[in-house]
Amino acid sequence: MNILPIDPGITDVVKAYRFLKNRVRHTPTEYSFPLSEICGAPVYIKWENQQLCGSFKLRGALYKMNSLTPEERAKGVVTCSSGNHGQGVALAAKELGIRTQIFVPNVCPETKKSAIKRRGGEYVELVVTSGDYDFAEHSAHEQADRTGMTYVSSFEDATVISGQGTAGFEMFTDEPDIGLLIIPAGGGGLMNGIAIAAKGLNPDVEIWGVQSVASNPWVVSWADGIVKEVEYLETLADGLAGYIP
Repeated sequence: MNILPIDPGITDVVKAYRFLKNRVRHTPTEYSFPLSEICGAPVYIKWENQQLCGSFKLRGALYKMNSLTPEERAKGVVTCSSGNHGQGVALAAKELGIRTQIFVPNVCPETKKSAIKRRGGEYVELVVTSGDYDFAEHSAHEQADRTGMTYVSSFEDATVISGQGTAGFEMFTDEPDIGLLIIPAGGGGLMNGIAIAAKGLNPDVEIWGVQSVASNPWVVSWADGIVKEVEYLETLADGLAGYIP
């Protein structure tokens, strides 16, 4: 498992929030009557599906790509995505004028491929690889090593994690008495970013990460205390598939 060169904290999330607050949507955190009734406790939903690009991924992508030096911008950006991160990177590439290559596995839905092309326009080249997400990511890293382009991870980057954490900062701005958070754990960028924001604002809050049984490396690895590979099963939630960095 790689170690981040910088361990992000609440101050990093606040910096990201100040940059992003007029550039992304402050999505609503709303009370859910049916879920509250089922659970017997007040339940709120953070509607990140109403974010620009339809997911939280723009937060980290835009914040990271804006942080690049002029030299890094000139060399360009490369990344890998199952779809949503690619859309965020594509939109950021277009807004910032950065040439970008986005690698996706061939199982990536056509709707997501089309959305990446549409959001990035002339600034984005879409590269479709054979195999699964892990193979596409390996190919993207090789491209970065060959060309000197900056690889923008969707999860294994302190700046990206800080950007994703702004979703958690917004939640506590809207509902400061939240006592427990249930967060999807794919690569871990959103889960860790929100955890940093939440614990920085309320040290007593509980954090639960959730994975699909079709792709559950965090669950399996957590139980034994070491990173483990798992067999990925077919799932409609293609965006949650992937290994632990």
